[in-house]
This record gives sequence, C-alpha cells and structure tokens, in this order.
Amino acid sequence: MPMGTVRPLVYAYPVVELPITDSTYFIYQTQLTIISHEIVSQLYCAATIKVKWIDVQSTISRIDQHLNSWRDSLPKEFDISFDDWPEPDWNDQFTVLRIGLALHYHSSRMILFRPCLCRFDKDSHFEAQSARSQAFNQNAVLNCIESAHRTISMLKGGSRSMRRLFLIAPWWQIIHFLCEAMSILVLEMAYKAQHMRKEAKDILDDAKKGVNWLAKMAGRSISARKAWEIYDILVKATAPMIGWSVFDMANEAPCPPEYKASTRYKDSQLVYLLKG
Repeated sequence: MPMGTVRPLVYAYPVVELPITDSTYFIYQTQLTIISHEIVSQLYCAATIKVKWIDVQSTISRIDQHLNSWRDSLPKEFDISFDDWPEPDWNDQFTVLRIGLALHYHSSRMILFRPCLCRFDKDSHFEAQSARSQAFNQNAVLNCIESAHRTISMLKGGSRSMRRLFLIAPWWQIIHFLCEAMSILVLEMAYKAQHMRKEAKDILDDAKKGVNWLAKMAGRSISARKAWEIYDILVKATAPMIGWSVFDMANEAPCPPEYKASTRYKDSQLVYLLKG
C-alpha cells in the first residue's frame, strides 16, 4: 500500500468456523498484525501532517472499529475481554495464548490513541475545537491509558516468576510491551495527570510496578538494565508533578555480565524527550 493512503487495508475474518488449536492463534495474530500495520501506515506517516485533525479523528475511529470487530470475532477460548487477574490459570492450555493476543491488542490501542495524548491547552491541533471534538480527544486518551493499565495488569500475573513471565512472550517483547505501557503512564504524569486527575495515584503505582519488573530483569538483560535506568529517572522526575513521592522505590538494580554503565540522562532531559 502507498504510504499515506486513506483506504483501509483489505482483511477478512474467517468465514467458516475454525478448529480451536494452538495454530489458530497464528491466524488471529496475523489479522491483528494487519490492523496494526493499518494504524502505522495511516496515522504515523508524513501525509498526516497536512490532514485536518477531524480527519485524523475519523481515521482513529474507523480503525478502532476494526480492532473491536476483531476482538468480538474471537472464540471464547481466545477471549481477551478478561479484567484483572489475581493469578492466571496456568493449567488452562489457552491462558498464555490469550494473554499474548491481549498484549498485542492493547499495544495496538495505545499506538492508535497516542496522538490524542497531549496537552489540549498547548497543542495547535486542538485550538477552537467543537465540544464533540474535545469529547473525542478525552475519550481517546482514556482508552490509551486504560490499555496501559491493562498491560501492566496482565504482566502482573507472571511477575512472581521470570520463567512464567517469559512463557507469555519472548523477553524482548515483554520489555517492549512493558516500556510501551510505562511511556503512556509517565507521559500522563508529565502532563500533571490533566486527563485523569482522580486516577493519578493508580497511574503512578502501575509505573512503579513497571520499574520494579525491569529491575528484576536487569541482572540478565542489558536492554532491561538500560530501560530501568531511563524509566527509574522518569518516574522519579514526574511523580512530584502529580503530588506524590517515590521514597519507596529502590535506587539500584543488578547489572548483567559485561555491562558498562552508560551516562544517565538528567531528569529534565528525559522528561523533555518524552513530551516532545
């Protein structure tokens, strides 16, 4: 597809009932990947700069319908509409596959709604908007942050054991999903939780959980160690912006073998990079 095209990618759900096997996961994962590509190719391209914000909202709404249609088409064995799990049922053969699909689904939603996560009073896109447009922006931000919360919640079930955590997805994907969700949470804190003021503490709590998990992974992964260095600073720098402290967070994390400590960014530099 040409970059910047406004036509949706062609995809179709199975027209016949599929047998429920581990291989069926690949089919649904492929469908979700096609929709994710649609998000990137239609929202994150040079042509979007010239498009009116109302047209961007229309694109977001249309792709969101695709995501919801994909979610609703899943059989009960692959249902991803579950809420918080205190502990996943690891005896269920579909548990790991369901979590894997759910993580990719919420990752796609965070990317889809991310353009709306900004300061409404400072961005030129949002000047002189109608009440309907403002309501769309606010709802999109809530969906974006909700998906970040859901991602943290799903990883929480496997956090007691690194072995179980890596059963859900390879370690590099776990780091990706974790950092993606934390970026959303920390960015909202950097904006002083203007979109979800009442949930500021919950946002900080989930961000701290993410930092703690990166610290657990840091001893065996250079990528996790570097990610911990960045997000440890970011969380500690943005927590005061929402009126909370982080005195209960550790100041050190283990280093993997042959790791050379990098020069850490200053707090102000990282917050600027995140918001920019």
